[in-house]
Amino acid sequence: MTADAVHIWTARPACVSSSQWVELEALLDASETAQASRFRFDEDRRSYVLAHALRRQALSQALGISPHDLHFHSGENGKPVIRSPDAADLFFSHSHTRRAVAVAATRVGPIGIDIEALDPALDPGDLLEAFIESACTSCFHAQWTALEAYWKAQGTGLDSGNPRIRLEQAQDGCLAIIDESPSDARQSDVPRPHGRHDLSRAMVHPLDLQPDCAAALAVLQPGAQTLRHMEIFGLSDTNKERR
Repeated sequence: MTADAVHIWTARPACVSSSQWVELEALLDASETAQASRFRFDEDRRSYVLAHALRRQALSQALGISPHDLHFHSGENGKPVIRSPDAADLFFSHSHTRRAVAVAATRVGPIGIDIEALDPALDPGDLLEAFIESACTSCFHAQWTALEAYWKAQGTGLDSGNPRIRLEQAQDGCLAIIDESPSDARQSDVPRPHGRHDLSRAMVHPLDLQPDCAAALAVLQPGAQTLRHMEIFGLSDTNKERR
């Protein structure tokens, strides 16, 4: 894994064969298996299994270890953290919907990824306005995935207590995150949540990963990154690379 690259893996549950499901489920640990069994609907269980198995495969590849040697725990605000082996310089994020799952890993810095199934019947109403300044409801999915990805990268997750952000078009189709909280609040002595970075320096990359899904990758470290995308169970097995 190169120092300036963000690696992205995607997969579609519908493209996984019965024999492959057996192999994927075997990668999960006891707690992941127990969590998978709690889903009421099979579509949700399969999405969970695929996302967590793919995460294990991706991270074990980056660390050069077996997927079974990875041990996770929930950090602050429930963010998944690698407990062992030591992987302090490896940052990762994953997201899943019934249609597709996505995993991202990098050594660049904190990241967050979000993928959502496109739903033309969805009425966003005032949902975006609670989190984004001057939200545009005509591009709801693009903004919502950017929002989710950003707060995942910050390590807090989407929460009603988060300050509103503003999305501005930047170079190469990226979106810049602008902090809309009052300047006196930003300069106060009140400590930010652990892991928080400067909001104005974050960049969000809208991703064209699956034809019926919207996705976004948030990178808190400024500067150019190479995005490398590999479809595991998807429409093709072709590597895609862009800056």
